[in-house]
Amino acid sequence: MIIRANTFEQWLKANLDKGNLRDLAKYGASQGFPGLTYYQNTVVLYDKFHDEIWDLLWQQAKGMGFRCPLKLIASFNGAQDISTDIQFKNLLVWHMAEETARRLISEY
Repeated sequence: MIIRANTFEQWLKANLDKGNLRDLAKYGASQGFPGLTYYQNTVVLYDKFHDEIWDLLWQQAKGMGFRCPLKLIASFNGAQDISTDIQFKNLLVWHMAEETARRLISEY
C-alpha cells in the first residue's frame, strides 16, 4: 500500500466516504473498512503515522488522568487479546481511525 497523505486524517478522508466514516465512528474499525481490514495495511499506516497516533494517545491519556498512554491502551476493547507487535500496531491504528472518524462526523 502506498500512502500519499501527509496526515492520518487526509488518508482517512481519501479512502472512506461519509457513510463509511459514520459507520466507523458508530460501530468501530473491527467491522472492516478499506485499508483497515488487513494487518499488512494497518502496519503500513502505523509506520507512516505513528507520531500522530502517539500524540493523540498522550493527549487522551492526560485528559483521562492516566500517567502514560499504555494504561489507556490497556483499557481498549481487544487489548487483552494482543500478543504480537503487529496486533498492537493494528489496535492503535483502529483507535486512531475511530477517533478521527468521530471527530470528522461531528464536524460535518
